[in-house]
Amino acid sequence: MTTNANSRLKFKKNLAYDVKTKRWHVRLRVNGKRIQKGGFPSKASAQLFHEHTVLTAAGVPIEGPIPTLGEACASYIESLGLLDRSPNTVLYYEGKVPILKRGFGDPPLNRITQDDVEEYVRSRKGEVAATTINTELKFLRTLYRQNDLEPVWFLKPLSEKSKRRFVHPREVVVDLWGSLSAPARVAVGLCLLTGVRQKTAYSAEASWVHGDELWIPFSKTGESFKTHLVPTLKKILPVEGMLVNKHKGAVRSELLRKSRKLGIVPPYQGPGIFRHHCGTYMAECGVSPDVIKLVLAHKVGGSTDRYLQGNPVGLKKEALSKVERYIFG
Repeated sequence: MTTNANSRLKFKKNLAYDVKTKRWHVRLRVNGKRIQKGGFPSKASAQLFHEHTVLTAAGVPIEGPIPTLGEACASYIESLGLLDRSPNTVLYYEGKVPILKRGFGDPPLNRITQDDVEEYVRSRKGEVAATTINTELKFLRTLYRQNDLEPVWFLKPLSEKSKRRFVHPREVVVDLWGSLSAPARVAVGLCLLTGVRQKTAYSAEASWVHGDELWIPFSKTGESFKTHLVPTLKKILPVEGMLVNKHKGAVRSELLRKSRKLGIVPPYQGPGIFRHHCGTYMAECGVSPDVIKLVLAHKVGGSTDRYLQGNPVGLKKEALSKVERYIFG
């Protein structure tokens, strides 16, 4: 049997808090007509609705105070606590507040214009990804909605020009390699100079090293295989224990930070992209597709084709030179 919401609400001064739904309700009588509305996330928003309803019924024009950006953020975060949202959610939005204040200041919400939003987007584009900016503007729209306001600005969600990651020139990779810490260099080296997957690089152990070979006891297909260790990689590998595992979080952060510092766009999110570098560089050096497939341990036939379609300058140069010699001798 379903309990009626009205039967469990105890109104005091026209307001009641529903413990089950974690929402506030308003009940009042205006001009002989009973009005009840629920679903308010905070007591302040319920009181505001009550005041507006009474003043509107009395014919008084409403020009109440518009909350500032800081006040709206504080009210929203308070409502998250009332709704028993997780601490991580509350911390996430608390972290967004200083970012919005730094971009817009602390004006009333109705004073934020289209020019202000466009300037904010321009200033953030060089710092973060488009998806982050979209999330921040979505949070700003939520503040308007919570305070029964309509924004006077409009902006379509931003999108990345290209989501496909590309391989940077060898000089860029060499510059990054020289600035990496020992664990990060091992993780990048395993993906770049052996072609193993990121998961394998993170799980690698010193016991896998046998002379000039790396014996990998598992792979994506569940099979074990061996690969060659070049001298550059062999001399930086630790002699015992896990090679990268306990440092993998720090490795990802370091790659992201240092690739941004070098102006690499898009920045490296992890060492796994260097496996793609390995395949593409082999194609540019004229290595046979069958050998690339063997090094990268591809089982599906078409997996190797992507490296031949990237920008194999070496293959193109060789092919066009053959055409020139065939035509002109």
